[in-house]
Amino acid sequence: KKLCLLLKEPLNEQDTAAVQGLLGAVYASLGNHHAAVEQLQKAACAFPDDASIASNLSVSMREIGRLDDAVALGSLLVLRDHLANQAISARHSLMDAMVSI
Repeated sequence: KKLCLLLKEPLNEQDTAAVQGLLGAVYASLGNHHAAVEQLQKAACAFPDDASIASNLSVSMREIGRLDDAVALGSLLVLRDHLANQAISARHSLMDAMVSI
């Protein structure tokens, strides 16, 4: 709320979520993982593909004992990264095949 007082206009939803992601990272770095999870979950709803937010959220969940949630989220991050790498590899193979035609 104090940050909004410094701004001329209120933050839109996306900017608010970005601030929540940063705030969550700050809370985590200070060891306040309960507050970090609260902020990072809000940010993750707005930015579901943001690996940094998801990674920070997974670590903070682990730190507060939510191991199942942390492992599930971490596994999703690994799977998402693996699928992205496969897509890049397939794209390169397709481009190589097109060049040789």
